[in-house]
Amino acid sequence: MTGTDRSKSWWQGSDGQWYPPPGDYQSQTLEVADDDAIGNEEEQFSDFENEDEDERPSDLDGIVLESFETDNPYLNRIFEEINKLRIPTKAVNLFLRVSPDDDELLVAALPCSNGGVRRGFLLATTEYLRWAQSFPTDFDRFTTYDYPITYKKIDLGKGLITTADGWQYQTHYSISGSAKAFYNIYQLMQQSIGWNQSKGPQPSDPPQSNEPAYVTSPDLPAQLERLSKLFESGLLDEDEFKAAKRQIIGEAT
Repeated sequence: MTGTDRSKSWWQGSDGQWYPPPGDYQSQTLEVADDDAIGNEEEQFSDFENEDEDERPSDLDGIVLESFETDNPYLNRIFEEINKLRIPTKAVNLFLRVSPDDDELLVAALPCSNGGVRRGFLLATTEYLRWAQSFPTDFDRFTTYDYPITYKKIDLGKGLITTADGWQYQTHYSISGSAKAFYNIYQLMQQSIGWNQSKGPQPSDPPQSNEPAYVTSPDLPAQLERLSKLFESGLLDEDEFKAAKRQIIGEAT
């Protein structure tokens, strides 16, 4: 593939999980910044929205999900939704820092605050919902699409997304519409994964045995009674019933 190779600086443990190199971007204890570091909320969010495009990777192939032909109806709707959302450069760069898997693609990004201090992006990828925090410390938290999230509008036109584990992410008032679009994409990702699973290989029926469906017993009357019940229930046809009866009587004699 082309684009950035995210696996070079990460290593895979014996448990099959990917881990960042020591001291790199990883989950860590949150630190509370002082009032001077927090600054004005609108100024902080403007940092997300007004970026230097020169910092954006020149090749997004293998980084951001792009539309392609598919029979998956939910994935086709995702392609329509992602055209409505711009993925900021900062979100792309954060995604490259937190994802070691070259097969994981970025679908949508939403600048948010988590609590009164923490700033970052909610990232919907082809594998996970990620919280990529960049202020006041670097932090990465992710879950699969097995869990629901909720969305609602709050005061001043802001949006609030809440995950199943109770974490809340608040959007700036100017991008509350993007929060709704992000929520829609998350739901469509859940439906797309379910659709793919339903179309995947199905477990085959257990192999059928040619042996008569009866249980051998040393008690002849009990065997014959069992055999009669199998015949009456339709599990044995007449020929199978007669053959099994002859075999039971023959073994008993």
